[in-house]
Amino acid sequence: MGEDFYSTLGVPRDATKDQIIAEYRVKAFNAHPDRSTSQYSPNSTDLFQKLTRARNCLTDDTKRPIYDDWLKNGRELSTWDEWFKMKSRMKHSIHWVPPAARTRSITESELQSKTKSFDHSSSLLQRFRNYEV
Repeated sequence: MGEDFYSTLGVPRDATKDQIIAEYRVKAFNAHPDRSTSQYSPNSTDLFQKLTRARNCLTDDTKRPIYDDWLKNGRELSTWDEWFKMKSRMKHSIHWVPPAARTRSITESELQSKTKSFDHSSSLLQRFRNYEV
């Protein structure tokens, strides 16, 4: 669904920043819209913008891992711009509730009124309700 910045620049996925910048300079020099002898003349502005966008993404230490993740997982779901906006707002975390935020979701009296036939005195059950297990 989206473009591959690595193939746009012609670099492998494990390319260093220096390799990316070197390839960008060669291709951008040839595709620059102000060059009259550009071999890409009909679409030189679009190509130059794509090259610049690819270089900006792949040389940025925060964007490149997100871009690689998009190539692996989200390419069929959305465009790179949509994926980056979503990823920058969303934090992945799976963890237990921190001790300061431990609040009971139901009081003991509410629990007893709803389940009268169950033995509530189990210490394991009490520890589970209090987020200790």
